[in-house]
Amino acid sequence: MPHRFAAPLALLLALSAGTAAPVPAGARKPPIYFPHRVGDRWVFWDGEFESTQVVAAVNVRDGRTVITVAVETEDDRLVPSRQVEVTERGVYELPRARGGSPRCLLDHPVRPGTTLRWKWDAGTESRTVRGPERVTVPAGTFEALRVEYWVTLPASPDPALVKTAWYAPGVGLVKCTGEVPHGDGVLRSFIPGSG
Repeated sequence: MPHRFAAPLALLLALSAGTAAPVPAGARKPPIYFPHRVGDRWVFWDGEFESTQVVAAVNVRDGRTVITVAVETEDDRLVPSRQVEVTERGVYELPRARGGSPRCLLDHPVRPGTTLRWKWDAGTESRTVRGPERVTVPAGTFEALRVEYWVTLPASPDPALVKTAWYAPGVGLVKCTGEVPHGDGVLRSFIPGSG
C-alpha cells in the first residue's frame, strides 16, 4: 500500500521544488550603504578638517548604478573626486587609473561575519562585516554596519587593524576610527538630495 503513493508523492515534490512564487513588484530591495541620490550632501569631520561631499551624478545602465562623488571646495565649486558603482553584487569604488580593478567596499547581500579580501601592489586588505549596531554621531543616530579593515604587508605577515568604519543604509560612512592619519572621523550632517 505505501508503494502506491510513492510515485505521485515524488512527482508532487519534484514539481513543487521547481516552482517559486513570483517576486512582487513592490518587494523590498536590500539597502544601499552609500548615498545614491543626486544632491545627497554629507559633511565629515576628521578631528582636524571638515570635508563636504556631494553626489554629483547618478548613471544607471544594465543593472549598474555609477555614482560620481564631488568634493565641495571653499569657493562652493564641486570637483569630481571618485566614482562608486552599486550593483546587485555590492558597492565598489572604481579605479582612478585605467587598468585598475574595482575595490569592493561591501558585498550584497550584506552578511555579518563575511570577510572580503582585496589585493593591491603593496599588500592585502581584508574587511570583516559586523553588526548592525546603533551609532550616534553629530548627524544623528543610525543602525549601521561595522566594518573592520585589516592590512597585511609583505614585510610583516601579521595583519594590522587599520580602521573600523560604520556604514548606514542610504547614507554610507557615518563614523570611522583608525590608526592612519585622519583615520578618525564622524558624520556632522547629511542632507538628502532631491534626485
